[in-house]
Amino acid sequence: MDFRSPSSRPPSARPPTRQQQRPGTANVRRPKTAGRNSERPPLSQQFQIMANRPKSRIGLTSEAIDDSAAQRPMTGMARGGDGIGTKSPSELAADSLRSASRRGLRSAASRQPNALLRTAGGGKAVNQQQRPITQQGISGADKPVPGSRMASRMGTVMRGRTVADKSYFIGLLNNQLNALENEVVSLGFELEKAEKGKENLLAYEQRAEEQANELKQLQGTLADYNTIIDRQNTDSNLRALEGEILEANRTNQEMVDRVEKTFRERKQKEETASELEERIGRIKAENATKMNEMGNELEEEFGRVTSEAEQLADQLAKRQAQLEEIGRRKEQLDMALANSPLKQQTMMLEEQLQELRERRAAIVSELNAEETPEAQRDHFAQRIQRDNEEIAQMQTQLQETKERMAQAQEELQEMQNEFEVLAGGKSDKFRELKGREQQMDTFLENFELSKSQREEHIGTISAQIVRQLQLISLNCRHLELAVANVSGLDESVLAMGSAGVSAAELQQLHLRLQEELISLDQHQILLSNEFDSMRSKQTEIEAELGKMANLEMIKAEFGAKGRELEAKKVQVDEELLRTETELAVLREQRETAEKRTEKNAQMAKLRQMKQTVDELEEGKAATEEKTKEQMAKYDFESAKQKTLQKRTEFNEMLTNGTMNSSSNSRTKNAK
Repeated sequence: MDFRSPSSRPPSARPPTRQQQRPGTANVRRPKTAGRNSERPPLSQQFQIMANRPKSRIGLTSEAIDDSAAQRPMTGMARGGDGIGTKSPSELAADSLRSASRRGLRSAASRQPNALLRTAGGGKAVNQQQRPITQQGISGADKPVPGSRMASRMGTVMRGRTVADKSYFIGLLNNQLNALENEVVSLGFELEKAEKGKENLLAYEQRAEEQANELKQLQGTLADYNTIIDRQNTDSNLRALEGEILEANRTNQEMVDRVEKTFRERKQKEETASELEERIGRIKAENATKMNEMGNELEEEFGRVTSEAEQLADQLAKRQAQLEEIGRRKEQLDMALANSPLKQQTMMLEEQLQELRERRAAIVSELNAEETPEAQRDHFAQRIQRDNEEIAQMQTQLQETKERMAQAQEELQEMQNEFEVLAGGKSDKFRELKGREQQMDTFLENFELSKSQREEHIGTISAQIVRQLQLISLNCRHLELAVANVSGLDESVLAMGSAGVSAAELQQLHLRLQEELISLDQHQILLSNEFDSMRSKQTEIEAELGKMANLEMIKAEFGAKGRELEAKKVQVDEELLRTETELAVLREQRETAEKRTEKNAQMAKLRQMKQTVDELEEGKAATEEKTKEQMAKYDFESAKQKTLQKRTEFNEMLTNGTMNSSSNSRTKNAK
């Protein structure tokens, strides 16, 4: 039961202000009080604090009002020393816990979004959505909740209004926290399920891998069994099988050795590459430390020298490109000059004209110059000195020209000697062919005479043959006669008449005659072959004579070409001299630039370090290329695929052969 009037204020509340007595339509917000600014500790800490500290009169009064067991408010006698109406610390702690739990229930009820606040008049429920919240809170509530903060703050805003304190919003936050905790718990369950599924999947993959390995082993065993069955069906020899096994083991050992060697080489190259990388890193670190150790002046000088070196390098590249372009243009001009003598003459005339123009300009400048006699004397002395230098230079050039002319004459003499050697060889051949032609002419002229002589010789031989035949016939008719020393040319036999010869003598005579006939036939064949060869040689000689008819023309052409080459040589020497002078100027410029860059010690060190880094990078690139080549060389994936394909084909063939043999055996058994 509440003994205070609705307009009464607790003793702990601050005195009412003028703004609190007015209706809640003020535009200026009231500043927060210490009660609002103070943060409420957590519930557990509130329990401890409330259990450990004594209660004030107002707190005891509010608890007496809230508690149904205590129907009267606490009086001042409760603080007396007689012990009437006092409580022990344990009872105070229990009371504080009960009041805190009741306040928590009421605050939880007030934390619902659609909670209704009661009015002080007739206990009518007012919806929060019927009127918006203003600076002074929610209107429509008359009776405050006993023992709550809203009751203590209701009179401060305006009579007849109830303000929802931060416990309402803390309740909303607690609801959100509970929802988040539930969501976290559900996510934890899902995470556990996912981890279990992952573990199951990993176990399944391991088991599948084991099964795959086992399947491969079983396939290999099946292939071995099929091979054994095939060997049994084909009645293979055991020694052949042992030889195949030894060959397979040797091949496997070679492949293993090769793979190990490749692995060692790769490991060595990787170590070398890592060492090179470490060395490059050390060099870069040293360069960085040196750059950091350099002072500002040295850094500026180094930057200036670096930029100057880059500019000189660019200029050198440009000059080299220009030199290459000049060289290409020179070649084109040389080709054009070689193909056009008119252009050669034009070039020479232009050079002479340029020299004359320069001389004319010098003479005009001398005539126009009005100088004193002393200046003229100095000028003439300088001119004489310059002329002497030019004369010395011209003498050196003349000496060089003489040397070149001597060298050109030597080359020309060598060319003439070579030409004479070439032409001399051809002239010797020509003379030889001429002699053979004369021989053929004499042979043709004496052919009839030699022919008549041969015919006479053949006639004499035929007469001798006839006489020999007569002797043979006579010997055949007089076999019983014995005449000693009878020859084929012995004409005494003809006069013998009835005289006879022996059979052995006749046989010897017959053999001699046959030999002579054979030799005559051979001589005839040799003569005919020689005659044919002489005819063919005559035709060849005539063809060679036709080819050598233009010898003088060829010689004239060689002479003209030699003269053209001499003229070209002179022109090329002149152009080469000019090009050499330009090249010497460019080289001097380049040398001066290099000397300027070489004078700087930092630049030399930087160039040396750059060269070292380039060498290391080249070594690294070469090592990487070799590594890639070795990896590509010892890539056994293709061979593995082919081997597996061959194995499957072989297994299929063995299976088909086994099935065919089994079917054949079944058919035989059935028959």
